[in-house]
Amino acid sequence: MQSIDGHSTACCNIPPVISSGYTPKGTYETIGGLKIYVSGPASAKKALFIIYDIFGYFEQTIQGADILAQGAEEEYQIFMPDFFEGNSADIAWYPPVTPEQMKALGDWFETRKPYIAVDRIPRIVMNIEERYGVKSWGAVGYCWGAKAIALTSGKITPWKVAAQLHPGMIEVDDAQKATIPMMVLASEEEKNEMEAYEKALNVQKYVETFEGQVHGFLSARADLGDEGKRREFERAYGILYPQLPTRMHPLALFILGYFILFITANLHSLYDTWTSSTLYCVRAPYTISTLSPSSPHPQCFRTRIDLITQVLDNIPSVEDGEKITWLNGYVLPGIIESHGHILQYGEMLESVELYGVKSVGDVRERIKEWLGRHRGEGYGEREKWIRGVGWDQAHFGGVMPTAEQLSEDPELKDLYIMLDRVDIHCVWTSEKVLSLLSDPLPEAPPGGEIITNPGPGVFCDNAMDGIIYPLTPKPDVSQKVRWLKSAMAELNRVGITAMSDAGMRAEDMKILQELARRDELSVRIRVMAECAERNTYCHQDLRQVKVMRDGSGGGDMLLFGGIKLFADGALGSWGAALLEPYSDKPENSGMMLINEMELTEVVKKYYHWDYQINIHAIGDRANRAAINAFEAVLGSDCHGCNQERRLRIEHAQIIHPDDQARIEKMGILPSIQPTHATSDMAYAQSRLGEERLSTSAYRMRTFFPSSTHKHSYSSYPGPVLGSDFPVEPPNPFHGMYAAVTRLDPRTGTSPMGQRGWYPEETLSIEQAIHGFTRNAAWGWNLENKTGAIGTGMWADWIVVDSDVMNMDGERAEELRNVKVLGTWVKGKNVFLSESEGVVELDAGYSSGDRFLVGMKEVGRRLVREIRVLLFESGKVEL
Repeated sequence: MQSIDGHSTACCNIPPVISSGYTPKGTYETIGGLKIYVSGPASAKKALFIIYDIFGYFEQTIQGADILAQGAEEEYQIFMPDFFEGNSADIAWYPPVTPEQMKALGDWFETRKPYIAVDRIPRIVMNIEERYGVKSWGAVGYCWGAKAIALTSGKITPWKVAAQLHPGMIEVDDAQKATIPMMVLASEEEKNEMEAYEKALNVQKYVETFEGQVHGFLSARADLGDEGKRREFERAYGILYPQLPTRMHPLALFILGYFILFITANLHSLYDTWTSSTLYCVRAPYTISTLSPSSPHPQCFRTRIDLITQVLDNIPSVEDGEKITWLNGYVLPGIIESHGHILQYGEMLESVELYGVKSVGDVRERIKEWLGRHRGEGYGEREKWIRGVGWDQAHFGGVMPTAEQLSEDPELKDLYIMLDRVDIHCVWTSEKVLSLLSDPLPEAPPGGEIITNPGPGVFCDNAMDGIIYPLTPKPDVSQKVRWLKSAMAELNRVGITAMSDAGMRAEDMKILQELARRDELSVRIRVMAECAERNTYCHQDLRQVKVMRDGSGGGDMLLFGGIKLFADGALGSWGAALLEPYSDKPENSGMMLINEMELTEVVKKYYHWDYQINIHAIGDRANRAAINAFEAVLGSDCHGCNQERRLRIEHAQIIHPDDQARIEKMGILPSIQPTHATSDMAYAQSRLGEERLSTSAYRMRTFFPSSTHKHSYSSYPGPVLGSDFPVEPPNPFHGMYAAVTRLDPRTGTSPMGQRGWYPEETLSIEQAIHGFTRNAAWGWNLENKTGAIGTGMWADWIVVDSDVMNMDGERAEELRNVKVLGTWVKGKNVFLSESEGVVELDAGYSSGDRFLVGMKEVGRRLVREIRVLLFESGKVEL
């Protein structure tokens, strides 16, 4: 085998190799929110991007990186990102011989495929180039990292040259797709694969197998105390040590060949140069509202790839070839929905819609109408149940429905039917479903209720989860993907660019991870993990999702939002746990789904492992239990000490005044759904009575910090807002309407008239908008990334048809009719209404003209590169 540039593979004298106790020469920096090992002089403009093996930052790997940073004739910067974020594999698992080792390594690999590096490389490279001024890249990967390098060395690549070291995950397909010069240094363990791999590499290459060396001999498993192995370590780095980004493009290549390689290797960066920087402007001043104090109403902003790179108060003079994209409407930051259920919403979009039905007879008619639209599709069979959502017994005279009532219609009698109550805390089933259960019915599990009065058919909370759900047909992955995509399309249509999914299990998170990897998410999703067995410490499930910690396992589109726990049920079904009995059911105080002591213990476990904890709590007893559990980990003397962890209470609907003060003291974050208040107000009076309603229930303004109660020890901005879709429709402007008016967005009414329901808790329009944007970002610990339009923020925004920022007072009624004209996520348009002229492009260069401008730049850069090569070969002076 001949080396690429003809040099002897042992010609270079590398710095002395330290057998043990090596002291790194670089530093650990945070770049774009990710820890990265940086070595070499900051003035160097050539860099090597190094991807470690599965064992992460090992001493031997860092020493190898430092060797490469010093170069043979000039120095380079070295950047080695911590893609595992401290959760690397344990070297004691390797080689995996015992069943325990095999399982541990298999579980680790399950959620740490090389794609987690591939997905993040473009963004990291861009961040480094902007911060350090890097102009030219080579790449080196060890085993797992070598696979990531192979996957990023195709037609679109930031690398000029790459090296794969003991590449244990190689595939011939990867070699066939390579378009840049490649070095492959293999251990004896990869020997059998090397011949086919080398043959498939149709690029300039150097391939060598190091006899007698184990997999990992150049990184974590390097035995530098053994003289022979240390010599091979030195010899290998002696091959790599020459200047990779230049020596790997030797003068011996024909100029035409070099030109082709140059174009291919730089296609991605040139494409960015030509097209990725986009200037968006509005013609009328004050129609962009950034929610950023530094520039609240600019006229323009620029984006590059998926970030906002510049905010401009005035319309600038554009550069040659640049176009202005005009946004005709009112521009706001993208809406962040803080509590929804995307998979269930997608399923609901294909189900019988029962919101607002006024009688059981209406339910039967809705089901038959739906079946008429799906005739011949097999619905109602054992393997394909009819699903519906949205019924509320409050519309049926306050009496729970029964299975027998569904069977009163002969067309429905023999069908499997399951209908979710409006709050998703109870299901109403048909007699065919009941026939699958024992007779008499099984006892309800703790935290669950089986309704038998006036007859059987309704199962609530843990009875629903433990008895009915296991009987339901299980949707396959393709169904779930369809539900997710249809749900995202609907969310984009109403202006939602990001959401918190309030409880998803590991198998469904894997589907989201795959969609994120394929860049098929149009909504940023921050997932709260839900255990297969609710309210337990499910370390096996969490091992599957730790990869989704912010910024990994799906880039910035799929994020990990901690754990979801459930303290109680819902108010409408008398399941919310109260300190005192229900006013309309004095024998009942609701039920805890987990007792207070167990809740505190499980909170302690998750807190110890650094998870954000999100507790569903509706009743005042459940809220007190959640606050007690949080106080147990934050400390009784806590003053604003939730600033870092941002522990949340989901719903926070009924809270005793004493506990409201404790929430404010600790800075616990309430996650509130304004439309729950306006939906529940029809029966909340009867459930709770006047005193509890007026002092404890559906607080909103109470939880916003007033000008006289802001604390220097916390940046807490106020509660986060959402809808809890599909319990309520996801339209955020209806949520804002409910918050600003305390009126029902469907009818514009309340039991207290047009002043609204307990109007002292209304919000200003600014507070409402912030609840769906800036506050929501704070709740994610990402207030520097999203929630506003500003330099360095994610490029997520919407265009609406009216001036939402001024819809206070009498204009608040207009919130019910706001129309979203366009939605952008990651700088990409994901929804555009049928209205004409929402987006308007200035006349400018044609695409052909623009290509020629780009090609002139290619020519300039190419001439410069060739002159550098000639200079380095001693043929010409610069």
